[in-house]
Amino acid sequence: MAEKPTYTDQQLELYLDRIGYSHSDQSESNLLQHLRQHIENDALSALSELQRRHLAAIPWGNSGLHYSQHHTISLNPQNLFEKMVERRLDGYCMENTGIFFIVLRSLGYLVYATGGRVSHAASKGLDDGLYLPL
Repeated sequence: MAEKPTYTDQQLELYLDRIGYSHSDQSESNLLQHLRQHIENDALSALSELQRRHLAAIPWGNSGLHYSQHHTISLNPQNLFEKMVERRLDGYCMENTGIFFIVLRSLGYLVYATGGRVSHAASKGLDDGLYLPL
C-alpha cells in the first residue's frame, strides 16, 4: 500500500506563515509547536482556526486552469505546496481542498477525502433530501 503524503515540519511552518497563523505573544517562532499544543488542548478549535485562516488567505481561483497551455491542474502534494504556499497563488477547488487535506493529515488529524457538489435545491425551495433546512 502506498504511503500517504504529508508535509514536513518546515513546509508546515511555511504554510502557517502563508495563512497568517499567529498566537497570543505575536512571536513568529515556533508557530508549529504552538499549533500542535492547541490541537492537543482543543482539536476542534484549532481546526476551525486553520480552516478560517486558509479560506481567508488562499483564494479560490481557476485562472491557472483556463489560461494555461495545457488546461490541467496537478494534485501532486509538492506541486500544490509550491503553487499556493511558495508562489502564493490561488487554487482551484480541488487544489485548495487537496492542500488543506494534506496539511491536516500532517498535523495528525484523521481525515478522508469525499466527493461533494453544489445543490440548487435550497434556492428553488425543493426538498430533494440533499440539504437540511436551517
